[in-house]
Formats: sequence, structure tokens, C-alpha cells
Amino acid sequence: MKSRQKGFSIIEAVLSIASVAIIGITFFPSISNLTSRSKRSIYESQASRLLGEEIEVVYNIFLSDWQGSVINYPEGQPYHPSIDSSGPNPVWTLEPGEQAGIETRFDRKVEVLGVCRDASNGVIKACADGGIGDENSKLIKAEIKWKDSGNEKTSKTQLLITNLERI
Repeated sequence: MKSRQKGFSIIEAVLSIASVAIIGITFFPSISNLTSRSKRSIYESQASRLLGEEIEVVYNIFLSDWQGSVINYPEGQPYHPSIDSSGPNPVWTLEPGEQAGIETRFDRKVEVLGVCRDASNGVIKACADGGIGDENSKLIKAEIKWKDSGNEKTSKTQLLITNLERI
């Protein structure tokens, strides 16, 4: 009778180990996948926040001084947001070039581009297709880049801003 109980215990132990191994093989890759997805989601959220900040900074700079902004930030060059604290009140400004290493992971840049419109209806049209330059509108293109698991990721957005004081 004792040998039966020992044999039964060994079979139970083998089945238990096999069950744990099957469960481990099934769930551990899923947990690893969920962890990497969670990190990816965190990076994408941070990139979206930085992208929104970038667009908001440019919008506020142009809103506060349209003519000065048009002069200070020529079209087609990369810029990045920066805080100028040289005066009594710190203000946002745009510095030339791309900014690297934000939060140790992200690179960002923003471009200020001219806008052309169709003379007949005012709809935005490519300048190369005969559009007429609109001095009271600018297209802001912002971009954030980062690496995730060795792959380069990019998030982009754009905003059309208009000088409402002149319209």
C-alpha cells in the first residue's frame, strides 16, 4: 500500500511541474509583451506632451508679437522652444536648431513655413502651383523623434496660425 502512495505522489509532482511549466510558458511572454507595450505607451504619451508644448509655445510667441516673430524666425529653418530668463519675466523663445536629449530620450524641432493661397477663393494652395503668399498666415510643423527598442519613432503635427489683428 505504501508503494502505491509514493507512486501516486510522484505522478502528482510530475503533473504539477508540467502544469506550472505550461502556465509559465504561456503567461511569461504575455507579461513581457505587456511590459514592453506599457513602456512604449509611456514614451508615446511623453512625445505627445512635448509635441503639444512645442506647438503651444510657437503659437503664443506669434500671438504676442506677430511682426517681431516673422522677422526673428525666418521660414524653413529648424527651431526648438527655450525659456529666455534674461529679462524680469521669463518668456518662451525659439532657438535655432534641433534640440536633442530631452528627458534623455527625445529630439525635437519646429519649422515655421509660409502659406500660399488661391487668389480666387483664399483656399490654401502650394506656392509652386501658383498660390499667392499670405503674410498673415504661417504653417507650424513640429516633430518629435525617439528610439524605442532600436527602432526610430517619430510623431509629427502641424498648426496653421493666422494674424487676426490684420484681418
